Amino acid sequence: MESQKQIVDFAISQKELEELGCPVCGYAYGTWGFMGGGGVAVGCGNKSCQATFYVLGDGINVFDGCSFSHKNNKGEYIDIKPSLKPHPRRGIPAWGKREDRRPKKGGEFFTNPKESTYKHGLCFICESSCRLPVDVEWPMKRLFSISIETACVEAAKRICSMFRKAKLWTTQTGDGTQYPMKCYFVNISSCYNHRPNLLKLREVAEKEGVITDKVLRKIKALK
Repeated sequence: MESQKQIVDFAISQKELEELGCPVCGYAYGTWGFMGGGGVAVGCGNKSCQATFYVLGDGINVFDGCSFSHKNNKGEYIDIKPSLKPHPRRGIPAWGKREDRRPKKGGEFFTNPKESTYKHGLCFICESSCRLPVDVEWPMKRLFSISIETACVEAAKRICSMFRKAKLWTTQTGDGTQYPMKCYFVNISSCYNHRPNLLKLREVAEKEGVITDKVLRKIKALK
């Protein structure tokens, strides 16, 4: 018989979640649940834990206007309205976090390119729109995008900063299945004319795995 997953009947702060992880086991990541009333319900991502707990935003002490219904050990439904309490694992840092690593010779890790499902529609070279009007064709067949997964938001921000320095357009998005975000994606699109530039960028990611200011300048100058 499967044991009942633990339900934490109080809330922790967003800051303490990021520092200390799940209030039961300390794992750094979970999955989104209900969001509202100033916070979110989270399911622990540790398969041996899978506790349900609650997280409140900065400056909020209790979920506003909502409560949560759960079964107790007797199989009866009870309503709880989680309020903010100190994290029970204070002093023990969260475990399982992805590390922010950088190449020893400079630049940023830039690897494992995937076709992006995030179509922001601006060419990274000329910043022209890559889409036709919605009523003509959606999504536009000529749009080509790739996503580069990074370990953390800091790495994604540094890569986007490199692109901006080279006057190239890009965006970053988080992995919406995890809470807090477990990884971040740098998304790059091209128009039809600048697809060769994007293909070269993808080749760098596949073969070199590192992006530098010098490489970006060369890619920009291709066409």
